[in-house]
Amino acid sequence: KTIQTIRNLQAIGGVKIRANCVISGFNYTHAVEVLDLYHQLNIDTANFILFNPIVEADWQSAPELNVAYSDAAPYIKKAIDLYQSKIKKITVRYIPLCLMQGYEKFVTNMPQIQYDPDEWDYVVRTRIREGQFLSTLATIAGLLLFPFKSQSIKLGWNVLKHHGLKYFLQFKNKSYGPACQNCALRGVCDGLWKKYAGWKGFDELQTIEGPRVKDLTYFIKNNPNFNPNEKNIS
Repeated sequence: KTIQTIRNLQAIGGVKIRANCVISGFNYTHAVEVLDLYHQLNIDTANFILFNPIVEADWQSAPELNVAYSDAAPYIKKAIDLYQSKIKKITVRYIPLCLMQGYEKFVTNMPQIQYDPDEWDYVVRTRIREGQFLSTLATIAGLLLFPFKSQSIKLGWNVLKHHGLKYFLQFKNKSYGPACQNCALRGVCDGLWKKYAGWKGFDELQTIEGPRVKDLTYFIKNNPNFNPNEKNIS
């Protein structure tokens, strides 16, 4: 039914279709086959989302869904290698940058996701889900914690409030390991989900040497499908 729906929409024309695939313990070795299917269906926007043990689906209630990022990364990289010239846009959501070396421009973690024009406007999303009051409090708290305020202020309030809200959500839900402390990418990578770290620990993470990167668009601005000057920010 899903495939027929896609074909019906394509027959209508003018409808943009993006396919999401949650990478889990069931399917992580089949990333290539997933993109092959999307290519056969003429889907030009593909998004891999790494399964994260949060909310109800945590590592204890659904252990068969868990997959180590370091186990999934080689299969995702191979899929990108084979299909980046065939599928217009491929993104990978929620995987540490250190495990995607050479493929960072495809990664959209919390610091980058707001720059993806195919993603939610997270300020609006949070306002709808949590209400204006809690959304505003979260944004203010995030701005107080956000380390790159001076750069964001130059870009205006709309950018700044998104940075604040996303940083609050990152601070609340994610954590860094020992390898992250001196990593050059710590400022633009959000580490691990706390429940994932509780399941897997931090041993698979690596320290990237070099000067600290402070530009949240450092990698994705090299991806033609992301234009940091045309943000998904309102």
